[in-house]
Amino acid sequence: MNMNPTSKPLLLLGSLLLLAAGTLPLQATTACVPRERDALLAFKRGITSDPLGLLTSWKEDDHDCCRWRGVTCSNLTGHVLRLHLNGGYDLDRFELVGLVGEISPQLLHLNHIEHLDLSINSLEEPSGQIPKFLGSMNSLRYLNLSSIPFTGTVPPQLGNLSNLRYLDLSDMEGGVHLTDISWLPRLGSLKFLNLTYIDLSAASDWPYVMNMIPSLRVLSLSFCRLQRANQSLTHFNLTKLEKLDLSMNYFDHPYASCWFWNLTILKFLDLSQNRLYDQLPIALGDMTSLRVLRISNNDLGSMAPNLLRNLCNLEVLDLDESLSGGNMTELFGSLPQCSSSKLSELKMSYNNINGSLPAGLFRQFPNLVTLDMSINLITGPLPVEIGMLDSLTYLNLRGNNLEGVITEEHFVSLKSLKYIDLSDNQLLKIVVDPGCDLDLSYNNLSGTIPSGSQLGTLYMEHPDMYNGNNGLCGPPLRRNCSGDIEPRQHGYGDDNKAGHVPEPMFFYLGLVSGFIAGLWVVFCIILFKKTWRIAYFRIFDKVYDKIYVLAVVTWASLFQKMTAQ
Repeated sequence: MNMNPTSKPLLLLGSLLLLAAGTLPLQATTACVPRERDALLAFKRGITSDPLGLLTSWKEDDHDCCRWRGVTCSNLTGHVLRLHLNGGYDLDRFELVGLVGEISPQLLHLNHIEHLDLSINSLEEPSGQIPKFLGSMNSLRYLNLSSIPFTGTVPPQLGNLSNLRYLDLSDMEGGVHLTDISWLPRLGSLKFLNLTYIDLSAASDWPYVMNMIPSLRVLSLSFCRLQRANQSLTHFNLTKLEKLDLSMNYFDHPYASCWFWNLTILKFLDLSQNRLYDQLPIALGDMTSLRVLRISNNDLGSMAPNLLRNLCNLEVLDLDESLSGGNMTELFGSLPQCSSSKLSELKMSYNNINGSLPAGLFRQFPNLVTLDMSINLITGPLPVEIGMLDSLTYLNLRGNNLEGVITEEHFVSLKSLKYIDLSDNQLLKIVVDPGCDLDLSYNNLSGTIPSGSQLGTLYMEHPDMYNGNNGLCGPPLRRNCSGDIEPRQHGYGDDNKAGHVPEPMFFYLGLVSGFIAGLWVVFCIILFKKTWRIAYFRIFDKVYDKIYVLAVVTWASLFQKMTAQ
């Protein structure tokens, strides 16, 4: 059959139009698979409470489950690919809020699901244990069951999820344990593993087992009751590991005996609160990819010279309560010495560090956002070079022996500063209005308080900010600079003679008693209710140090005020 040459383009165009007509409507109108819709409705029937309304759009008369909240389907096939139903935190009631009920085994009919997130819910009914049938959802690549109050043991059936990339079983309130972790290496594609708060005390071979999952990039084993284990690994397979969190396990062995010092690709390493002791190994100096290093609350003793000088990518260095002393100048020589330092958070509180603050500290780390050198033995003046830190937001130097004069030059470029604590030092004079939250109590300051709306506002908010500085005078204090004390306006002296308690004393007594009562309520809730403890740590993880310091400073100031009355 002969075809006109001009008809060929028309035939091709017609074919393309037919193809488009056949495919585009399919993509636009494909609804979910009926069997999978029934499985989702069965899951909803197993829910007894839904305070967040996560399932309100899941209706019997709506046949397209792909439009339901938390459900994602394939545009081509209509199969459910993702189920994202995480709960949340109610800060007013100090508890987690989410779905209450059970995880229906009907979810097994979601044969193509790749992503399942049921975290922060109360889905432990009726057995209280992690459902074993989850190990049969073979298409899963992402599984998040964190903050569900399960009990018992983690089912080894989860080892059948060979496609799994992400597994989060952290923060389970009920108390979950793992005695046999030999199934974990069967997850050959796993990149993220978080077992925080899972009891692994019986897993003495955990370093060996984790080393058999070479695909891992993130490993979090915080608060897992890990015991001393054989740290000698002949071959390291974790060549892709970037984050390692082993905090709060109380290993009680030397730093040098740890197995992970050859993991030079690590970017995040948290060893805080582990009772590790002796010096850090020289191999740490070769971990040049590190961005976060937290080794607080251990017994480091002293820092080897030049140990960290090549860690030019380091952004966070937390050495709180880890040193047994040392000279500030020598410690400065152990910190990163790079032409362009990235360090933004430096914490070295409670370390008995002596000597003066070197001016080079502030020139070397121009990107500092947080600097905490509180509760040490640092002496001398505060270098004016601190005024170069235009990104500094939080500065805590309380509880040292600093002395000298604080001037405008100290704050010339501190445009980002939000909080500064210089209390409990030996500062002699301050002639600056810093423009941020400021605590100058118990510094032996003297002279006239600078006039300025910011200092006046701060005094209204924190009337104890000048306590313990008997040499200060002028507004807003009652002591004028001629040496006289302004008369009291409410006759407190006469009240005392008549046997009455001054009104300010009633105020402070009520304030202190209320503070103590409130503090103990929150403390007891955090101590005995794990869900609130989890919420607290998650929400305030980045600011917990500041909250702690503020609480301690406030309590100390109130206590000193009471004793002074």
